[in-house]
Amino acid sequence: MVFLASSANATGGHLTKFAEATNTPVFYSNKYSSPVPTDHELRGGPATRLAAFAGGDFQPDFILLLGARTGFLLGGRSGAIIPNQNCTVAQVDLDGSEIGKSHSIEIGIVSDAALFCEAVLDKASKASIKRNDEWIKACHDDKASLSPYDKHDDMMPDGQMHPYKVRSI
Repeated sequence: MVFLASSANATGGHLTKFAEATNTPVFYSNKYSSPVPTDHELRGGPATRLAAFAGGDFQPDFILLLGARTGFLLGGRSGAIIPNQNCTVAQVDLDGSEIGKSHSIEIGIVSDAALFCEAVLDKASKASIKRNDEWIKACHDDKASLSPYDKHDDMMPDGQMHPYKVRSI
């Protein structure tokens, strides 16, 4: 299971508690940073990191989009970030016309993300949801892994600075 959230404000501060109650890693849109603390084991990193799991041993079986929309920043219809098969996708959005707009959604919920988190947090904290330590560790370790570009030189063979390195100067 994975949560993809769109903004810290969208969840009203309940996201970390909800993730802890359900033992679920939280990934987030590249447009913002998650309210889940950086060193928290359930902070999965940017949503684009989910693409690293495609075709691997660990893949999400359920994705809950909390105010996150399925446009090009989340891979659109490609399945690169949000899997197209073997995964149930639920979407919570205040604008019902956004649900399923560019990706197949099995469960659509028209609601404010903060109100949704608040409403299900009580139920989730009373449920006994099995903890998948291997999945949590895989998400955490992937977040901590270096980008393949970290091994490259600052300068490319043509004398130009490597684009990845520009941001680290």
